[in-house]
Amino acid sequence: MVSAQCVIREDDSYQELYGFDETLKTIKESIDKLQIEGRSNIAIVSEPFSGSSELLGKVAGIRPENTSKIYLRGLVKDKTLFEALAKSGGIVLVDNCHFLYTRKIGGFQMLDNFLNFIASSSKTFITTWNIYSWNYLSTLFPLQQIFPLKIELPKLNSQDLKGMIMSSCEWEMSFEEEQTIQEEKILQFTRIPIEVKPLKRTLQVPVPAFDYTALKSRLPDRFKGSNKKETISVEDKVFNRLLDHSEGNPGAAKAIWMRSVSRA
Repeated sequence: MVSAQCVIREDDSYQELYGFDETLKTIKESIDKLQIEGRSNIAIVSEPFSGSSELLGKVAGIRPENTSKIYLRGLVKDKTLFEALAKSGGIVLVDNCHFLYTRKIGGFQMLDNFLNFIASSSKTFITTWNIYSWNYLSTLFPLQQIFPLKIELPKLNSQDLKGMIMSSCEWEMSFEEEQTIQEEKILQFTRIPIEVKPLKRTLQVPVPAFDYTALKSRLPDRFKGSNKKETISVEDKVFNRLLDHSEGNPGAAKAIWMRSVSRA
């Protein structure tokens, strides 16, 4: 059980990043080589809520005197973006580039203008993209040529999630093992309503759902790849569980945590 004194701070602008050390190092090395090898535009590609915006905030601190930040928070519909690009510094950070297009007739014009601006510019662009948009747009535009360095953000491990969550708590966090632990069911059934039109009735059909984490916790040690029984702390159990449910996505992990831990 996690103590109720831990909640996520709403403002995380000052927090450290977890799990992105190598990514930030790669970007810094690319920026350091600008004067020697010339510009090399970068595309940071990730799943939604994976921390790309936070990473871009850290990138802005590498060369703050020559860096401009442009954060897109919705669909771009006018030319104010290009006015901002023209006034920007030598290193331009553009967040959420998937807001530059829509899947309809004429919906790619803004993105096309953006890519043409980059191709004709001497500035270095570091951009972030939703991985699903990137994969789709790569079939329509030469993104790999425009952004020679493509970086996919890694998923966080349980220790990274632990560091991220604990650094975001307003108060000290403690973990306690409950005296009576109710074992979680490996197999549960949920009922799904299915309408049967000939009978003019709605039937509740039971559908099985396996909890693989609960199943794994009950397996003998010999099936877990080790003959030696390992003692796992309550704290590590919590964050291993969080990893299973969030799949290493930091945004998803924070949302799960905030829903799971009650405020004091």
